Amino acid sequence: MRQTITNSLAVLAFAFLFSLAASEASGEADLVITSLDYTNDFENGDPVTIVQSGRDDDTEYKYNFYDDDDDDCGSQRCLPNGWFEKNFDDSGWSAGAAPFGNDDQAGASPGTIWQSEDGLNDHVVIRHEFTYSNEYEAISATLNVAHNNYYVAYLNGNLIRNCYSYQSNSNCYEGDAAYWDNVLTYDGSSQSGPNPDWLVGGTNVLAILGYDITWGGDTDQWLDVELVVNVQSWREKPIILGDELWLRVITSNLGTETAENFNVTLDIEGDELGNVSVSELAPDATSVDIFYWTPEALGDYNLTVTADSDSEVSESNEDNNTLERVIHIGFYAYNLTVMESHVTGNVSEIIRFELNLTNEGDVEDNFTIQISGAYYSWDVTVTPNVIHLQPGESGNVTLDVVPDSETLAGNYSMALTARSQYYSEIKEIVVLSGRDNDTEWWWAHSNSSSTQLYQCTDNDEPDDPGYQCDTSWTELDFDYDDNWTLDPAPFGDSDVGNVDNNTVWAGNSYAYFRHIFTIDNISAYEGGSLSMNTAANNYGTYYLNSQIVFNDMRQGQGHTANYWNDETLFGPGLLQEGENVLASVVRETGNTQWFDEELEAVFSRSAAWDFVPPPLELEMEVLPSYKFELQAPGSNKELDAGELYTWEIWVHNLGNIVDTYDLQVSLNDTTNFTLLNWTSSLSVGVSETGSMSINISLAADIIEGARGGLNVTAVSRDATDVLEQWVNLTVRLYVPPDYLPPQVFVLNETGLMVNSSSFPIGWYVADWYKEEEQFGNDTVEVVINYRWHDGDGNWTDWTELGTFAVELETVQFDLGIDGRIFCFQTEGIDDEGNRQLSEDECHRMVGVDLTAPPIELTVNYSPPGTSELVATSEGMMLNQSALDLRWSSNANDVAGYDLLVNNGNGWQTLRSMTVDTRYDFYAPQDGEYRFRVIATDGAGNSGPAAEHTVIIDTAPPTGTLQPLPALTGATQITLLPEGMTEDMVSYELTYAKVNEGDELSTHWTWLSLGSFNLSQPYNLTVDDGYHYFFRLTPVDATGNWGDREQLTASYIGNGSSNQWFQLPLPPVNDMLGVVVTVHSGSGSLLSFATDPEALFPESYYLDAASGTLHFGDGRKGYVPDVGEILSVTWVGYDTGTLVDRSAPEPARGLQVTKIAGGGVNLLFLPSPSNDVVAYEIYRAAGNASDELLATLAPDQTYLSDTPAEGSVYRYRVVAVDRMGMTAPPVETTLDLSVIKSETTATSDGTEKLPLLPLVVVALMVAGLGGGAWWWGYRTAPEQVTAIPQSGEKSPFGRAGGDLTCLGCGTVFTPEGSAHESCPGCGAHGQSPD
Repeated sequence: MRQTITNSLAVLAFAFLFSLAASEASGEADLVITSLDYTNDFENGDPVTIVQSGRDDDTEYKYNFYDDDDDDCGSQRCLPNGWFEKNFDDSGWSAGAAPFGNDDQAGASPGTIWQSEDGLNDHVVIRHEFTYSNEYEAISATLNVAHNNYYVAYLNGNLIRNCYSYQSNSNCYEGDAAYWDNVLTYDGSSQSGPNPDWLVGGTNVLAILGYDITWGGDTDQWLDVELVVNVQSWREKPIILGDELWLRVITSNLGTETAENFNVTLDIEGDELGNVSVSELAPDATSVDIFYWTPEALGDYNLTVTADSDSEVSESNEDNNTLERVIHIGFYAYNLTVMESHVTGNVSEIIRFELNLTNEGDVEDNFTIQISGAYYSWDVTVTPNVIHLQPGESGNVTLDVVPDSETLAGNYSMALTARSQYYSEIKEIVVLSGRDNDTEWWWAHSNSSSTQLYQCTDNDEPDDPGYQCDTSWTELDFDYDDNWTLDPAPFGDSDVGNVDNNTVWAGNSYAYFRHIFTIDNISAYEGGSLSMNTAANNYGTYYLNSQIVFNDMRQGQGHTANYWNDETLFGPGLLQEGENVLASVVRETGNTQWFDEELEAVFSRSAAWDFVPPPLELEMEVLPSYKFELQAPGSNKELDAGELYTWEIWVHNLGNIVDTYDLQVSLNDTTNFTLLNWTSSLSVGVSETGSMSINISLAADIIEGARGGLNVTAVSRDATDVLEQWVNLTVRLYVPPDYLPPQVFVLNETGLMVNSSSFPIGWYVADWYKEEEQFGNDTVEVVINYRWHDGDGNWTDWTELGTFAVELETVQFDLGIDGRIFCFQTEGIDDEGNRQLSEDECHRMVGVDLTAPPIELTVNYSPPGTSELVATSEGMMLNQSALDLRWSSNANDVAGYDLLVNNGNGWQTLRSMTVDTRYDFYAPQDGEYRFRVIATDGAGNSGPAAEHTVIIDTAPPTGTLQPLPALTGATQITLLPEGMTEDMVSYELTYAKVNEGDELSTHWTWLSLGSFNLSQPYNLTVDDGYHYFFRLTPVDATGNWGDREQLTASYIGNGSSNQWFQLPLPPVNDMLGVVVTVHSGSGSLLSFATDPEALFPESYYLDAASGTLHFGDGRKGYVPDVGEILSVTWVGYDTGTLVDRSAPEPARGLQVTKIAGGGVNLLFLPSPSNDVVAYEIYRAAGNASDELLATLAPDQTYLSDTPAEGSVYRYRVVAVDRMGMTAPPVETTLDLSVIKSETTATSDGTEKLPLLPLVVVALMVAGLGGGAWWWGYRTAPEQVTAIPQSGEKSPFGRAGGDLTCLGCGTVFTPEGSAHESCPGCGAHGQSPD
């Protein structure tokens, strides 16, 4: 037996070596797919510099200098014709290295000196020849230019960009050279950059004209360029749904023979995308094939590429012809929110909006913030300018707006959107511009920039109060008069860049334009937006169907025309099916006119995955700024007797809002001087000056040397604080002396209004009269006269109250009537009978008011997501802290209001005697708030208070679900809430359903089960094999709800090492991982570690399975200090359960082997089920009942037993899973009734030779014969199973549809041939019967 094995193995070894040698000698092809990659970058590519800059490589040019005066080419050097042509003869020019300049600039030194002076040498033309062999597949080309001040660039005679003046193109002028001032990349449009198609194989010429302006103090010259082609890139970038893909397949022949006539096939998800025929592929050669594919859905795609799928090529290895890979098709999305959408501030100060941006897409992304509605003159800053976010990550952004000093007070709306780096649009022109299509417009214009055909108020600001404008010409059914003509756009007096005007519009004026277009299907524009693109010089207001879309009339310093000055995005709601009208008015004041316009429909590609977010609406309120200056051109005047004089007082409004000023004038000497009249009030516009006049005349009995002093005070009527300016005026008069009557006046001590029918009237003699030694100081009596207003605009005649001794100084007036206004005057009588003549002069006006003003109070709030104000009812509960308090009184004499609040700590004053009628209140904490407003009128009457109560409740309710068992075999589970706070009124249920084993590899999708009242349980029928997770969202009466996406908890540290904290609710742990953050009390964010051994001092470890946070000892892991509060936020759920109703699959391949010397060994293969928790081993002798021998752990598949000789034994193995369910037993029998040599019983009832010899044989075959001879001289067991020959027993057993190797225990799928080979040990033999 030993010799037989030795000979057989030797033969096999030599046969194997012979086969290898024959294979090498004959030679075969070997096709291998070496790579499958993709690109979605067809615009940028990878840059390859084909003309280096002078800064980097001292690139040499032919060059020549020229002068700017083309009218005197006899004495100056003028530019030659055709200097830019490829075949221009530059052989007589100088040669020099770039850069060209006169001094170091932008960190570089000039290679060739270019010095211009007084209009000479101010032009330089440089030409560079280079060779291009078309070795690059250029998708675009870029010319980078560093220049001072202007340039013109050509490639092979083709114009790249004309920047010969600031009007030629945008961003042409540069005062300081920089690398790079202009980056010109060809995008298909004129003068965008060099077209790569202009490059030719062989010689190419780059020609550049540099132009330096020598006026204005600019003494620097500089010119340097760099030419770059952008070649197709195969660097793989994230794929966004809608991207077009190029799939590149590289096939290699690793064999020794040429492969001929085979196909390369690309399948996607099992469907063939395409195939390419390859006629031949030589040894060590590669074939590159491109496939084109545009994915139509999100997610992962399985791609399989196969070479020679039809097996047409004979290969040495047929197993390496296929390459598989997965490509993910992603999407971008975001959520942009603002902390406060309405922010107030002053001009020239920062008004800040706090924004938060969340990346809700599934790709890493860079976002920028786009702003619409901000004025040119504002300083607008977004920080950071670009925010980089991972999927699910959020970041904070600040928007700072500084309105300039000329910004009018009022509310300004801005619209914000976030722009993904992957953002792209589908655009459709609705109305073509005149530049592109000679579009015709009806138009008319005025004769000057100060004359309007359709009158608007002077400020031309539609947002201003009181703004009025004739907009009839913007309406669809407007009838044209003789002023209107139909002409093609653009309209202007010269060209803009390379765009010529089609219709001449010359002279400063207001120009009006109208264009009617038709929309056949309005639904086609749903989900998109419109862009109104305008090119205008200068200011304008632009309408669609009579609604203003954009307005910059009289804003800032104006602008020149560009394509485009403004691209205003707005919703399609202004469109209507059928005819529509675009109407625009443009005002030019600088003798350079231009108008052109287009309307574009814009559809975001993200609409393909239903992501079309509306803009974030912000409102900036610029507060009024009251400021003015009072001036008097001449403050001292000397007048002749009898002269009348008028003083002009100037009021300059320096604020940002129209203001009204009240002028108060006092005269110290009303005897010698008379104030005839003055301008009592004046309204002055922003940045305007108003004039107020004061007329004064001489008294008939003026004394010699009299001097009049006037105090002129102007008071802002609208300013919230007292704002006044004053000037003093002096007038000197000389008149003949005369006797003076007494000067007695009513005292101003009772106030304008009184709240009693009886009040005192006092008087006083003017000091100057009492101090007059010659004619004054002789008053003996006072006559008091009064009259009242009849309510119809008329005053009654004067009535004498009485004559009183001057010493009394006061009398009581008892004739007051509610609502009546009285006027009082005094007439003094001196000891010589001279009586003061007061005529109709009212010394003091007093109103009697006995009625308290009524008051009404409303407390308003804005529902979430809206700016609309809604009034609350008495005692109403709210879930927000911001309240809008408004009150009013129908009384017209209210002097002020007192606003108070009581939240349980007594009444607190919020405003005292304020004239405001609204107040923004923010509740600092939850609770009941009672508001009270009391109105007080000018007479001092205080009416009954108006009160209103609201209850603020912003705290979310708490509650959870009763825990479910971790495992269940039920078909239905019941969900019940528990731990509910008393304000909870309902709850919502959501759940996630995940295949068992996929919990960490998939994203949990939460589905709604509905909303339920507190007494409602929910019974859910569950499917076997799924892991269910449940969330309860508690809702209270005010609409607060507990969000499992933003759970919060606090942990108070104790200072010890290895502290831990149990999260109240378990965390979600799906493919995105656990979302949890921890802030320490100092405000710093602790780091999250998934490996407890990888902790560092500022980190913690989360045990996701138990939902516990573990801290460390300070060296490994953070140590919360005593009393330190840690704030924890996480995404969680309430409870979950795994449904298991399936019994496990049985164990396989049971073998019972008798051991020499007594006893048996049991060996079996484990059950394929992964939830087996034990194996029960049973034995029965003869017909006896089964006896439980042992219960094995799931990783134990071996057991020794010592049954008594003389019986036939049946052994059974039963798999038991975690639910206690059992699999069908696998069993075999062993006959010990007769003593035999060592045997093996298998579960199919056969007996096998021992396993060791089979293993030894496999090792011998692996030794390829050399060890066979050595084996021949070894002592072998009495029974050895050699490689089975015909008629011998199979070395394999059955395990269902699979085979079990009886030598090494490997289970494998048979190939179906007569003989099988074990992939584990190499045993070879016939299949079992």
